[in-house]
Amino acid sequence: MLPLSKIQPCLLEDLSETEIVKCLKDLSDGFTKSRHKIDDLYASRKHISSYASFYLPTNMYKMEFLLSQLPEKLLEQLRGSTIIEVGTGPGTYIFALIEALKCQMCSFVGVDHSPLMLEQAKKLHDSLYPCSDITWRADIPKVDGEKTLVFGNSLNEMGHYSALKLVKSNKAKIVICIEPGTKDSFENMGQFREGMIKDGYQILYPCTSNGPCPIIKDKKDDWCHQVVRTKLDDSIERLSQMIKLDRKTMPAIFHVYIRNEFAALNDSSGKYRIVRTVKNIKHAFLWDICLTEGDDNKIVRIEVMKKDFKKKEVKLLEAMSTGHLIDFEITKKLSADKWRVKLSHSILDEL
Repeated sequence: MLPLSKIQPCLLEDLSETEIVKCLKDLSDGFTKSRHKIDDLYASRKHISSYASFYLPTNMYKMEFLLSQLPEKLLEQLRGSTIIEVGTGPGTYIFALIEALKCQMCSFVGVDHSPLMLEQAKKLHDSLYPCSDITWRADIPKVDGEKTLVFGNSLNEMGHYSALKLVKSNKAKIVICIEPGTKDSFENMGQFREGMIKDGYQILYPCTSNGPCPIIKDKKDDWCHQVVRTKLDDSIERLSQMIKLDRKTMPAIFHVYIRNEFAALNDSSGKYRIVRTVKNIKHAFLWDICLTEGDDNKIVRIEVMKKDFKKKEVKLLEAMSTGHLIDFEITKKLSADKWRVKLSHSILDEL
């Protein structure tokens, strides 16, 4: 992804590290405690530049991880569609798609209501991706052909009802959502999922089928989210430490939907999605997985024995992101919803 050294010459304002840190603290406070201040912060060139220097490169890792979990046939369809990012900010997920898919020749549209965010996105575009076909706008234009809609921390803001209307009016074939990994966001995404399925879409990620979400159905005081664990560029890591905000471990909620062609693209049949790495105990990993049984999805806790792996492999599994698709052999059913398993080593190829 993008190191700070590449981003800094493209910022709207030339800021010192001290200024960036101060602005990032303002933004963090606005995101978590003082939402009423966000519009004012987004009207400041210094704050937009600081956002682009820190949140843009770290959020890009989320898209990189999500794409690594999707079938290649879907990625081919992404490359052949016009990709519209709703709430693009400084171009975060458009640039992540260009980097991860090596798709300089795709057509992109970045949509945002903040003129300064769009100005920042265009400056990054002109400097770093001058050959890419990207249009920056305050609204969604009419686009011919296949369309992909990307919601990047924007569905959470607009609500599921408005997002469903956008999907319907734009006749999107593929819909990608990268939203905050919070309980409130999960409730919103659950309603969005229900609406998308009613409108004829199939969910490809994270669910292994369109069956009811077991967390919602069983009214568990919990939520399904992914956790992206990554290494940061040294300069980004330094900023992270100075503002006391961990960006090496990032909770998020990822959803991917497609209209038609589900059977041809679904590669999760007979496999299991890790929804939580519960505990790392001396002899085993305890993970919660989601699986499909008939028309239903269910959560099962599995016990993965460490003795089946080399020390180096155990370390890889300890640092693994949550959200991988895995395969295993059940060695013992400890109870109906707790199994001891022998994990397929194929997961190690992804780590």
